[in-house]
Amino acid sequence: MEKLTSVHFIDMAYRGWHETEFIGDIVKKISAKLCETFPIVHDGLVGISSRLEELYVKIDIGEDDVRIVGICEMGGIGKTTLARVAYTHMSPHFEGKSFLADVREVSNKYGLVSLQKQLLSQILSEEHFNFFNVHEGNALINHRLSNKKVLVVLDDVDNLQHLKCLVGRRDWFGLGSRIIVTTRDEHLLRSYRVDDVYKPTTLNANDALQLFNLKAFNSETRLENDFSELSKHVLKYAGGLPLALEVLGSFLCGRDATQWRSAIERLERDSNKEIIERLQISFDGLDQTEQNIFLDIACFFNGEEKDFVMKVLDGYCGQKETFIMC
Repeated sequence: MEKLTSVHFIDMAYRGWHETEFIGDIVKKISAKLCETFPIVHDGLVGISSRLEELYVKIDIGEDDVRIVGICEMGGIGKTTLARVAYTHMSPHFEGKSFLADVREVSNKYGLVSLQKQLLSQILSEEHFNFFNVHEGNALINHRLSNKKVLVVLDDVDNLQHLKCLVGRRDWFGLGSRIIVTTRDEHLLRSYRVDDVYKPTTLNANDALQLFNLKAFNSETRLENDFSELSKHVLKYAGGLPLALEVLGSFLCGRDATQWRSAIERLERDSNKEIIERLQISFDGLDQTEQNIFLDIACFFNGEEKDFVMKVLDGYCGQKETFIMC
């Protein structure tokens, strides 16, 4: 019988270490795949499955890095809804989680310290945190979370300070952590050097019709004949924007054809107040020069070719590109 020497033990330990590492890698890859493919019921969330698949490719929870991914587009496109579904779906794969909703509004009302406390309290739920300025908060987040694999969502960010005080540097969080940031400002994400940006598009014609039917007729497929032509007018007005489809569909639900016609005539004169209020936030976030350019395009160049408009507005310090991207 062969005797076991120290060399054998070293060799066994070496192989065991590699097997453990190999198995751990397999577990991570399988977890990532499950996150991408495991079926989830999305009640009323039309068109979200394809968006989730595209977002998960950018998030890539199978890797051991710390990754920051932005979700960026106009208001009403469904950024928050997408981030919340992804958060609910992925959270079992992390040691801790935090969803900070309405960061812009909460920060303006209560300050960044309140958001830092909320972040820590959601991840370390059994502890109480008592500090009074963002610098203490920064140090505490770094100290307490640098060894934890966490999932964090910052919803509706509009200021670089939000990212500096809530995310800071990547080494504030443990390996494998993922941070998702929703915002209307792509420049803010690029300035912060996020790892990737996902830009959801408006719904395609089939999904837009399905969502509208769901809200207007409480059915994903049925479209009543009397309302077929009227619905086409509403769908054209909404342009595939989920917010517009939901608001208008819910408003028209249960009303007769005469009321539909009246509502459509009003829409042609005056836009829906709820939709305008949501989109107004993006306009208000522009500086005066950018607002002037936006109004010039909206009033004088609506429907014109992009290249033509860019030539006409060439004297606006190069800022016209901000508004002619879509």
